[in-house]
Amino acid sequence: MHPNERLIRTQIERFLAGDIPGWLALCTRDLVVHVPPGHQLSGTYDGAQTFVQKFISKVMELTGGVQLEPHDFFANDERGVGLYTIRTQRNGVNYEWQHLNVYHFRDGKIAEIWWTPFDQAKVATLFA
Repeated sequence: MHPNERLIRTQIERFLAGDIPGWLALCTRDLVVHVPPGHQLSGTYDGAQTFVQKFISKVMELTGGVQLEPHDFFANDERGVGLYTIRTQRNGVNYEWQHLNVYHFRDGKIAEIWWTPFDQAKVATLFA
């Protein structure tokens, strides 16, 4: 297994365990996360702490939490991909979608994430 694939797997394990400080430790401080347009959480988040405070916290506030089911990971020295199913609920409505994250690595850490739901219309409805 490539070390960066192990890095993605470890990051997801920490996220699923609710270990946000441990999750952050695997990211560069200047992490950049890109979230596609169409809803209130869209945009580019500059900085790992900013992403946690403005994106993850807002997702938890709106939904009460998410279930992330990892499927597969691929990585090389520069990039990685994670395939997931995400499930959540808001206002009594269940949401589920297939999801892909594209990761860029720097100095043994995750430096950039492209957060990419396959069904962007569903996610836009969720976060309207």
